[in-house]
Order: sequence, then structure tokens, then C-alpha cells
Amino acid sequence: MKRMMRNPEGGFSLVELLAVVLILAVLAAVAVPLYINTRRSAAARACKGNLAAIAAAASAFALRNGEYPTAANVLSAYNPTNPTAGGLVGAPEGLSSAMACPLDNAAYTFTGGGTSALVITCPHASTAAGGDNAHETVVPSPTGTEAISAHWRPPQRTTCPSTA
Repeated sequence: MKRMMRNPEGGFSLVELLAVVLILAVLAAVAVPLYINTRRSAAARACKGNLAAIAAAASAFALRNGEYPTAANVLSAYNPTNPTAGGLVGAPEGLSSAMACPLDNAAYTFTGGGTSALVITCPHASTAAGGDNAHETVVPSPTGTEAISAHWRPPQRTTCPSTA
């Protein structure tokens, strides 16, 4: 019988190349969604941190002035070139870059203020319940602490709407 001799040039067969391409395709199919999900959840965590910083600044404002800033005051107080403008954003509160959602730089929504709590909402908070951004509404409480939860309800002594 005639023996098959290996080609002295070497190389890979078509079957070997197809196997490698198939393995790479499977790895890409697993890795790409994980990467996208990791970026999205990192942006959601950063957004939650921004909202907590804004809530802390609003609570500090309330402690200094006896009432929460109004939504109009928050927006007019924010000046990227002068982060201490309006008394809301100061060095201890540090809000110079926390006024937009890191997911797409959409501005946060501010409602209420004055004698009722200031409600700060991420523009993506209305996405599917239980989704990455469903938790991103902040209501500073009258005691100076803040709650970040879709299931949190404000105390009876405030007039802000429920975030649930």
C-alpha cells in the first residue's frame, strides 16, 4: 500500500481552519454580550453615585438654609466653569461633573424642593421595571439622608411623590 506522505511545506487543513474559526465565533458570542452588560452596569453604578452626590449636596443645602433647593435653583446653580455658584455645589459637596447620566450624558430631572424634598431622577429611570436604571430616583429625606430605591416611599411629613 502506498503511504500518504506529508507535504514538506506544512500548513493547516481546511477542517483545522474551520474548527479554529468556529471556536473564535463561540468565544465572541459569549464575550461581546458580557462586555456590553458590564459597561451598562458600570454606567448605572456611576449614575447612582452621581445621584447620591446630588442628594448629599441638596441635604447640605437644606441643613444650611432650612429648606431644600428648588428645582430651578439647582439648575441655575450649576455652572461647569464655577462649581460653587448658587450655594448648592460647594467643595464639600463636589458636584462639578455629577449633573448628567454617564450612560449618554442626558441631564437629570429635578422636581420639588423648597419645603418638600427635591426629587432627582435619572432620564433612564422609567426603563423596564427591575432593569439596570429602574432604581435611579433619589429623594433626600428631611433628616438629611438620602434613599436611592424604586421601592422607597418618602415619610408622611413630606409632599414629594412616591418613587415606586
